[in-house]
Amino acid sequence: MKNEQWLQVAHILHYAVRLPVRLYLRDEQLLALPEAYDPVWELLSCGGSPPSWPASASGSAVQYIVGRTGERYICQFSDDSYALCIGPFCTDALHDKDLNRQLKIYFASVRDRESVRSAIRSLQCMSEDCFFYTGQLVQALCSAPAPPHAISAQSLPPDEMQSPDTLYRHPPFFLEREITQCIAEQDEKSALDILTEINRLHRANLSDEPLRSLKNSLICSCSLFARAAIAGGAMPDAAFSHSDACIRTIEEMHNMERLAEYEYTMVREFIHLVRRRREGGISAVIRTAIIFANEHLLEPVTVESIAKSIFVNPSYLSSHFKQEIGESLSHYIRRKRIRHAERLLREGSDSMADIAAICQFCSQSHFIQVFKKMKGLTPEQFRRIEGTQYRKNRSGNPNPSSTEETHETYAHLAGPQ
Repeated sequence: MKNEQWLQVAHILHYAVRLPVRLYLRDEQLLALPEAYDPVWELLSCGGSPPSWPASASGSAVQYIVGRTGERYICQFSDDSYALCIGPFCTDALHDKDLNRQLKIYFASVRDRESVRSAIRSLQCMSEDCFFYTGQLVQALCSAPAPPHAISAQSLPPDEMQSPDTLYRHPPFFLEREITQCIAEQDEKSALDILTEINRLHRANLSDEPLRSLKNSLICSCSLFARAAIAGGAMPDAAFSHSDACIRTIEEMHNMERLAEYEYTMVREFIHLVRRRREGGISAVIRTAIIFANEHLLEPVTVESIAKSIFVNPSYLSSHFKQEIGESLSHYIRRKRIRHAERLLREGSDSMADIAAICQFCSQSHFIQVFKKMKGLTPEQFRRIEGTQYRKNRSGNPNPSSTEETHETYAHLAGPQ
C-alpha cells in the first residue's frame, strides 16, 4: 500500500475503535492519534519505536501483544517497512496485587511506578472478542488493495434484491466466532463439537462441481483455523506454513468423505500448534489446574479447592497462573462458565435463575452483571439475538441476510465499546 493508504487506514482504525493508533515508516513516526499521546505510555511495552516492541517485524500477520503490565496491543508490519500499533488498552482490569508485583519487577523508580499505575488504570477496556476481531479488522484493512474511496462503482454488488435461493449460504457468525475462540484456547472437544454443528448446516456452494466446492470450503476453513491459532499464541510462520501444507493435502484428495473428515484433522493440528507453543512456557502445575478447572467447570470449584486437589499452595497457584496464562484463575473460570451460559441461552429455554445456578453464579443478578461485562450484552439481549438465529438455522431457513441482521442488532445493543 502507498503512504496515503496507510494514513487512511490509521485514521479509520482510530475513529472506528476509539483507541490510540501510531504509524511508523522505517522506525520514524508518521502519525499518532490522538495527537495528545500520553508520554507515560512510552514506559510501556510498545511505547517506543517498532524495534523496541515485543513483536516480530519479519511477518505480515497481525500480532496480538500482551505488555509487561497486562496492557494489550495489536501490531501490524508490512514488507515495505510500515508498522502500525493500536493501543495500549486493557481486556481486564489488573488486581492491585498483580499490578504492584509487575511494577516492582519492571520499574525501579517509584515515580515511574505511580505514573504507570495511573496510566494503566485509565486505559480503555474491551472484551476478548473485540480484541480478536479488531486484529482481524487491522489485517483486512492493511491487506486491502485499495482504499475504500478508490473502489469503482462497477465492483460493488448490485442493489437489486435477490431470491434467497440464489444467495450463498454460510454458517452463522456466532459459530465461526466460537470455533476460533476454542482453537485459540486449545479447547479441542468444544471446537470439534462446534465444527459438527456447523457441518449439520448447508455448506456454501462455491463451485458448480461438488468436489471443487468442498475443497474451496475447506480452504476457507483452513485460513480461519490458522488465524485462530495465531491469536492463541502460535507462531505466525508456523501457522501459515502448516496452512499451506493443509491446502496442498486438500488439493491432493479426491474422496468427498475423506475431505470432510480432514476438516476435523485440521482443527486438531492447529490446536496442537497453539499447545506446543504455549506449553513451552506453561508449567505442569498450571496445565493440571487448567485441566481440572475445565473438567469441574459446572461444580462449585474455587482457587482454594483446585489448589487442594492438585496439592499446591493457593497463593502459589494464583500468582503462577496469572504470570503464565495472563489472566487470574478465577477470571478464567468465570470466562469459561460464561461461554457455557452462552450455549444454554442460545439453544435452550432455561430461566436466567436456572442458568445462573447451573453455571455456579451466586445469584441471578451477579450472573447478569458478569455476562454484561464480558459480552457487552445482557443475557436476555444475547438470547433474543443468537437464539433467534440458532432456531432459524436449525429449521433450515436458508436466508443469509439473518446473519447480517444479527450483526446490526449486536452493534445497536452493544453500543460503543
